Parts: sequence; C-alpha cells; structure tokens
Amino acid sequence: MSKQATIELLNSNAVKYRKTRSRKAKGELLKKLIELTGYKSIKSIIRYYSRGRKRKRVEKRVSLPELQPCNIELIKSIGLKSDQPCGKRLHPMLQTWLLAYSKRHEIDEEYQRRIPSVSPRGLFF
Repeated sequence: MSKQATIELLNSNAVKYRKTRSRKAKGELLKKLIELTGYKSIKSIIRYYSRGRKRKRVEKRVSLPELQPCNIELIKSIGLKSDQPCGKRLHPMLQTWLLAYSKRHEIDEEYQRRIPSVSPRGLFF
C-alpha cells in the first residue's frame, strides 16, 4: 500500500476511532488498520491519531507570598499562645488575633493584608 493511500485510510477511520467508546471496538479497529496499512504496532497508529490534537493546558500554580522571618516569628508566637492549632484552623483565627495584637504592638499594614492570601498549609511551624 502506498504512503498516500495509507494516510487516506487512516484519516477516513480517524473519526470512527474517536467516536468509538468501547475499548474492545477500538482494539478491533486498530488491529484491522494494522493489517491493512502494514504498521508494526497499535501504538504507532494511536500516535498518528493523537499527533494533530491539542492537549488541554494545565494552569500553573501561582506562588504564594513569601513570609519574612519577623512575620514567621509573629505567627509562631500567636500559634503557640492559641494551643498550637494546625494551619487549617490557625488561618481563620489569624485575622482576629492580628487585630488584637496590632492594638498593643506595631504590625505592618501590608502584612495584615497579605495574611489571607497565604495558604493554610504554609502556616505550619
């Protein structure tokens, strides 16, 4: 079979292959195509069918804001004073604690705004 005829055969069966849902039917179709085209393996035909398709892009994770060492010490002291809750429980409490803490101590306002954007898993110590 010529190269052009092979390509035409594969292209004509591409839609049928994609619409087929069962593995058994796809396997039978691929075996039939191997016999007709002379390809050496099923995998080569599958590669041919998936070659032109675009894959879905996975969104990259955005890095979390870095905590400065002085801020880590602040979170650590608040965590120790509140009986060392896990980060998941400490995260919602931090806003309340920081407001009370800021009345007695100086805390950077930017830092207070950044606390909700830090992941609860990033609050372990």
